[in-house]
Amino acid sequence: MDSNDGAGNSENTYGVRAAYSLDALSVSAEYQTRKDFNDVVGVQAVYSLGANQFALSYEMVSDDTAAEDDYDIVTLQALHNISDHMYVYVEGYLQSNDNASIDEFFASGNSSVAGDERTIAAVGAVYYF
Repeated sequence: MDSNDGAGNSENTYGVRAAYSLDALSVSAEYQTRKDFNDVVGVQAVYSLGANQFALSYEMVSDDTAAEDDYDIVTLQALHNISDHMYVYVEGYLQSNDNASIDEFFASGNSSVAGDERTIAAVGAVYYF
């Protein structure tokens, strides 16, 4: 079992989130904590322009597990609503770690990668029936 997945920790996660909207711009901030697991602080801004939506978020994660990997995450997304039932998107993800060997964020199990940064790009489409 991966030490960073939280499965062995039965503590509750507590958090607070505040959001403010001003016309097409929405800004929010969050804080969450879980005893002996991690603390997360993040901010997000979303700008809507017609059928398009642009989002930028930043998170700082302080890991309390044995791995003790503190990291920052920046995510950027552009989304276009084609219809009421379908949208397409492109997004980028950058994670920067304090530790030189970090557990895979998107993988199950106990695999690791060498290095202190990770980038991911995704393109997709979603259709709601």
